Amino acid sequence: VSSDRHADAHENSANDFSVVTRSDQGNDTQRWVVTSIGANEYTAQQLSSGRFLDAHQDSAKDFSAVTRSAQDNDTQQWIIA
Repeated sequence: VSSDRHADAHENSANDFSVVTRSDQGNDTQRWVVTSIGANEYTAQQLSSGRFLDAHQDSAKDFSAVTRSAQDNDTQQWIIA
């Protein structure tokens, strides 16, 4: 809200499918399908690529957000309070 930017993600492995923020582009790279999977738990899927919001579990990668194909594990499940 403070920056008026939108969540987006690189769509190639050269950029590790990293999640970034960008100015409004008005396209499906900035549209996400958020699905409830339980009590305040959700998945977020990028509309353009079909990939899911995920995160590295490694401090060397700064626990950064990326998108990955469906893995059906906790790294793709998010709490929205």
